[in-house]
Order: sequence, then structure tokens, then C-alpha cells
Amino acid sequence: MLRKKNVILALCFGLAVCICLVVFITSFKLNSFGEEFYKVEFEKYDVYGNFYGQDVDEINQEVLDYIKGKGDSLDTEVFEKNEIEHLVDVRGVIAKINSFYYWSWLISVVLMVVLFSVNRKGFVKNIIKVLVYSGLSTIILTLVILALVILKFDSVFTSFHHIFFPQGGWLFNTSDKIVNLYPSGLFYDIAKRIFFSVMVYGCVLILLGALGHKILVKYLNKGKNK
Repeated sequence: MLRKKNVILALCFGLAVCICLVVFITSFKLNSFGEEFYKVEFEKYDVYGNFYGQDVDEINQEVLDYIKGKGDSLDTEVFEKNEIEHLVDVRGVIAKINSFYYWSWLISVVLMVVLFSVNRKGFVKNIIKVLVYSGLSTIILTLVILALVILKFDSVFTSFHHIFFPQGGWLFNTSDKIVNLYPSGLFYDIAKRIFFSVMVYGCVLILLGALGHKILVKYLNKGKNK
């Protein structure tokens, strides 16, 4: 009996982790590549002025398509060799994130199927708990990261690049085009959008869990009264 409880607990924990990953990556995907968002940001940071006479929106769209894996190459007349090499690295990271995203979905489905087979009677109750705990975990983790982003954005930004990119491969001069096209403030704004969305999704998970609990209790009480 104890072993079965541990198995159920492990399955619920794994499922909650996968849901959190799906929520974070979904938010990242939805908030990092919006064309209208970049237009607003380019106006905000005078990117259009820095690239006077050039079609900034077209250049940006080419970059976004490339790092998402849609384009085969970049305009070498716009970017220098080291800038293109960095964008190649970014493309690789995005590909890994996408792979991680799809695997998270697949593992979530597998864990749900196994959880159902292990404990059919308590399946709905377990799923409700998973929704609530994954929502709470998502919100708490987001608040911690968001606090770090707001208080120490430069340090977080640097640490992020140290983890995901080759040493020094992301360092540029203030005169480089990639820096002027994508100023640090733009990434700060993207981070806020991503984490705000994650907070919303976390609240939705908790509400779904609470609603599911309410429906389950009502159903059980109805069964007792019969």
C-alpha cells in the first residue's frame, strides 16, 4: 500500500513538473516572436532611427524566422560574422527549447495514462491536486525569477548567456548592429511579458483545480444522498 502511494506521489510530482515546463515554454513562445511587439519596442528604443534608410521590420522578421528554424540563412550584408555566429547559437537554443517542449507534452500524456492505470478511482482527485500544486509552484517560481529580473536584470541576463552560449560568443560592442537592433531594454520587456503570462497561466491552473474540486465534492455528495 505504501509503495503504491509513493508511485502515485512520484507520478503526480513528475506531471506537475512537466506542466510547469509547458507553461513556461508556452509563454516564452507566445511572447518572444510577436511582430507587433517588436514594432512597439523599436519605436520605444529608437531602433528605427539607428537604422535610418533600412527596413528594420524586414530585417527583424528575417532574424525571427531564422532563429525559429524557418529561414536557411541570414543577410550577411546586415550583420558581421560574429553576430551571425551568435544568431546561429540562438537558433540552436530555440531548437532545443522546442524539443524540450514537445517532450514535456509527451511525458505529461504518458504520466497521466500511467497514473490512471495505477489509481483509477483517485485519478480525478490526483489531477486536481496536480493542477493546483503546479499552478502554485509556477507562480512562486515566477515571483522569485521576476524579483531577480527587476532587481538584477544585468546579472541575470549575463548568467543566462553564460549558461546557454559559448564563453564570449555573445559579447558585442555598443556599435554592433545586433546590439542596436535588440537593445537590452527590449529583452527586459520580453522577460516581463513572459513572466506576467506565466502568472496568468498559473492562476488558471489553480482555478481549474479549485473548480474541479468543487465539482468532485458536489458529485460525491450527490452520490451519498442517493
